[in-house]
Amino acid sequence: MQKQMLTLLILTFIVIFNTVPSSATLYQAYNSSTLDDKISEASQNDVIYLNPGVYDTPIDLDIKGLSIIGAGSDKVIFDLDGSYLEMSAEDCVLKGISVVNSSKGVQVTSSGCKISKCVFDGLTYSTGIYIKEDNTIFTDNVVSNCTGKYFAIYGLGHDCTYSGNTFINNSCAALSLYTNSDNNAVYYNVFQENQYGIYLYSSGTGNEIYLNDFIDNDENIKATDPPSIEWNSPEIIAYTCNDDSFSSYLGNYWGEDSGYDINNNGILDSSYTISYGAGTDQYPLASPFGNYIDISAGPVDLIVDSFSSSSLVADQPNRIRVNISNIGQTNADAFKVVLYYGTESLGEEVIPYLASGSTTQASFTLLFPAGDISLKAVVDTEDSVEETLESNNEMSATLVSESVEIDENWFQFHKDVEHTGYYPGNGPDDATLLWVSDDINAVGSSSPVIAEGTVFINCGDSVMSSTGDDSSSVTGLDMYTGETIGTFGDGGTSWGSWVSPCYYEGNISCGRSDSVNGGDLIVNGKRYVGDYEGYTYYCTYEENGTSVWTKAVNGLAMGTPAYSDGMVYFTSCKFELSGDVYCVDAETGDTIWHISTPSGHDASSVGTTVYNDILYFTTYNWNGNGDIYAVDKYDGSIIWRKTIQRTDSCPAVAYGNVYVCGGCPGYSKLQSYCFDAVTGEEIWSTTASYSGIGAWTCSPVVADGKCYIGKMDPTMYSYSSIYAFDAYDGSTIWSSSGGGASPAISEGILYTVGNDGKVYAYGSLSEPYAEFTSNVSSGTAPLAVSFTDRSGTNITGWQWDFDNDGVIDSTEQDPVHVYGAVGKYTVSLKVTNNEGTDTEVKDPCISVIDANDDEWNIWDDSDSEDGAKITTDELQDAIHYWINNIQITDSGDVVTTDRLQEVIHEWLQS
Repeated sequence: MQKQMLTLLILTFIVIFNTVPSSATLYQAYNSSTLDDKISEASQNDVIYLNPGVYDTPIDLDIKGLSIIGAGSDKVIFDLDGSYLEMSAEDCVLKGISVVNSSKGVQVTSSGCKISKCVFDGLTYSTGIYIKEDNTIFTDNVVSNCTGKYFAIYGLGHDCTYSGNTFINNSCAALSLYTNSDNNAVYYNVFQENQYGIYLYSSGTGNEIYLNDFIDNDENIKATDPPSIEWNSPEIIAYTCNDDSFSSYLGNYWGEDSGYDINNNGILDSSYTISYGAGTDQYPLASPFGNYIDISAGPVDLIVDSFSSSSLVADQPNRIRVNISNIGQTNADAFKVVLYYGTESLGEEVIPYLASGSTTQASFTLLFPAGDISLKAVVDTEDSVEETLESNNEMSATLVSESVEIDENWFQFHKDVEHTGYYPGNGPDDATLLWVSDDINAVGSSSPVIAEGTVFINCGDSVMSSTGDDSSSVTGLDMYTGETIGTFGDGGTSWGSWVSPCYYEGNISCGRSDSVNGGDLIVNGKRYVGDYEGYTYYCTYEENGTSVWTKAVNGLAMGTPAYSDGMVYFTSCKFELSGDVYCVDAETGDTIWHISTPSGHDASSVGTTVYNDILYFTTYNWNGNGDIYAVDKYDGSIIWRKTIQRTDSCPAVAYGNVYVCGGCPGYSKLQSYCFDAVTGEEIWSTTASYSGIGAWTCSPVVADGKCYIGKMDPTMYSYSSIYAFDAYDGSTIWSSSGGGASPAISEGILYTVGNDGKVYAYGSLSEPYAEFTSNVSSGTAPLAVSFTDRSGTNITGWQWDFDNDGVIDSTEQDPVHVYGAVGKYTVSLKVTNNEGTDTEVKDPCISVIDANDDEWNIWDDSDSEDGAKITTDELQDAIHYWINNIQITDSGDVVTTDRLQEVIHEWLQS
């Protein structure tokens, strides 16, 4: 059944400054099973937030830039039964977890990784945590109770940082800098009660070890083949000691018995000689380094600044953005934001990190009914962050959700400039075939557009060359009979293209001569279209072709652009490599955002779909399954992504759902799907099979609670049948052989191209309903009256009788008639279509008076108030007569709308 309640899922990742890029997705895991699932779904730079719990999965961070962020090392425990975690891809992040019952804890085999705020307890492997690669950052961790033979950390990388850590009670060396490990920085660490604080084994050059505490270790330093180490800070540091201020280089604290500070300046009077000939600390500290430099975290203060959204679109996905600031003195680690609708929690958003003095947004995806929507946002709901002030963590706002009217025109590919594929009127309830056209050589996967009573179709032979079929054209068919009307310019078939036509203000276009698959978007007088092998999209003025801007893209420019709120969206693909999706300013072509699809996944060569605040697009994977993405249309951040059959299908959107199909005969199974537009949850799908319904070149359409999808024939580029599914549960309503390519709907009739060069029209013509209007209802002779037919566009004949004399005065649809004689006239209109006739009679319809007969106007009489001038009181009196249809004194007539306008005109003149 159709949804009537709010739906919400928070799956989207927010840009957190330099932590991860905007195209990342934030996933949440609650146990080992969901963690495995999210890792398999994740892409480059994605974030997986671990909720409190025990995890037993020895995961591998094998995706570049992947971040695993726990709710805190006291809340997220990895109990690994002797195994360990691995970071095998570059630039990965591991934060906020504890690792127990593990051999190595974590093994880092790619550069640029960061491990912070973790606890590694009781590691058993002989060399402990394995840091092989360069530029690793190991900070603010606790490494304790390790029992391996040699090290708790085996450091082989260059340019690594070890800072802010506590190494305690390890029966081995806490940290090793091993053979030729160069340019590492070790500072702000506490080495306490270990066998050795640091083991230096043939370490390389450029290593710096300063501002560390060595307390009660069996030996502070052990060295083999003593390296060259800098044991003091690289810069002079200002500090306070014994209420006096000093500036000096600072070394390390070596324990209580390491020397004397007679000068009371915080630095021992004598240098400290490092064991094993490893060098000399020239500025040894008289007390722990925390007395010199405050590295403790200051207060955090999180506040809700505002809601950036003020108005919503009813029954369509909305992105509600909550602006959050950290006005405290230190950075905030992961915390949650919860959005409430009244007292009902709509969901939560995780902010992995927020720097001091910075602002970010938590974005929620919602589908609301019409009306006032009262919302409340609350930050740090689980008290994950210690704040100076907890009372400023929430804000309430009332937003207005309004319905929007959707027009019924199907002028462009997939209906409209957003490519929604949704028709708000009726769709065929059964397989009644209205007509089948002649073989017009319609392109097998092309989609029609309908305007001015005509169905426009791209026709020609699919030729695998850059020129295509030189004789290709756009053919127009009568939408009610299927009879050929004529041709309307060139079609497009180069490289087997299935480009679709576009109608705009009386003109038809069908891409450029060098367009493939993707056709025209025309909006606000501008035409947007791609050049396939030119790797370029063009914006020109539709009227004269003058260039507005051009945009080069990273691959073949194959998609039909989409438009929304001043932004244009298009795709490019690099066959078998990857694809790209772009959002640009419609007026300037400037890039607003740009994201790339995973390796091997081409972005759709057909087009993207906009559903209010969300952009949907698909990918074609040459070596496996494809995807459907939902991204924020404003910044490209990924809201959700689902695996589907490989496809170029342009999704349809309606009823809070997304409809798509995919699969390529001979390479994959064929299947159709319905997903929740907000959450990405699968609502229904057809059975996947090599003879299934839907395919990679078909774009579904939705109308009247039904979803229409074609079934492909073995030729791959054309379709042999059409299916109508219940849009809510996926049950089959009807099917028919004939047609099946991406349909279009108008006036309840579905049009689709078949595998035989013909166009099929499903539906039936309704009985006619006569209705007309006139531009005036009264006036002086001679009176010219324009009549307008409002009976609908499926009418085939009109018969007008302007004076009720039984004689047909006109057979035009919208005639003009001049009344020369004074009198009151009855007008009738009889309309005809293939289903019958209907007549409307208006009695009286037109009143004609003599030009000199103005006795009805009692307010401009010379004997009236203020003479011939119309006063405001007289105007109000006339309005009263008009509203209540009161007869005018002395005339017996009434004030018509035309007469009231005359009074108003005279009043204005007065």
